[in-house]
Amino acid sequence: MTKKHRGLTVLISGVFLALAFLFNLIKLDFMKDISLIAATAIAGYPIMRNAWQSARMKTFSIELLVTVAVIGALFIGEYVESAAVTFFIPAGGLFGSTHFGKNALLPKVLNGHGPAGSESLKG
Repeated sequence: MTKKHRGLTVLISGVFLALAFLFNLIKLDFMKDISLIAATAIAGYPIMRNAWQSARMKTFSIELLVTVAVIGALFIGEYVESAAVTFFIPAGGLFGSTHFGKNALLPKVLNGHGPAGSESLKG
C-alpha cells in the first residue's frame, strides 16, 4: 500500500471513528455501531488482504494475528476494539514511515552518526 493510500485509509476510518464518538455522545447506539463497523472495514481491508496473502504462502504475520483479533472482536460485539486496532495499524505505519525517513535522527544514532554526545547502539 502506498503512503498516499495509507493516508487516505487513515483519514476515512478516522472520520468514521469521530462519527462514532459523536453518535455515542447523543446516544445513537445503532449509528455508533454502524460507524465503528465501517471504520473497521475500511482500515481492516488492507490488513486482511495482507493476512490472506501471508496465509496462502504459509507464513505467519502480524496481519494474520490482527485479523484473528478483529474477527473475534466483531464476533463478540466489541466494535470499538476492532475499529481501534484496524485504525492504529495503518496510522502507526503511516507515521512511522514519515518519522523514520532517511533524514530521521534514530537511524543515524543507531549507526553511530548521530549528534555529538549521543551514544551509538553498535556493539
